[in-house]
Amino acid sequence: MSFRSIDGVAIADTKSLMMEVLTRGMLSRERVLELTQEYILFLQSKNEKIKRLAQYHQFLP
Repeated sequence: MSFRSIDGVAIADTKSLMMEVLTRGMLSRERVLELTQEYILFLQSKNEKIKRLAQYHQFLP
């Protein structure tokens, strides 16, 4: 259950705010760089640009 962890190892206490755990775990500098470099797909259709970000189960840190 790494979604309940800030560092990907230790599970956060259930008394912790889950939004804080999510943002601190997901928005670390290394993770944001990895997400933008490896898990965003840019597509071009006829009349628009599309950006797709991997869902959680597709991105396993």
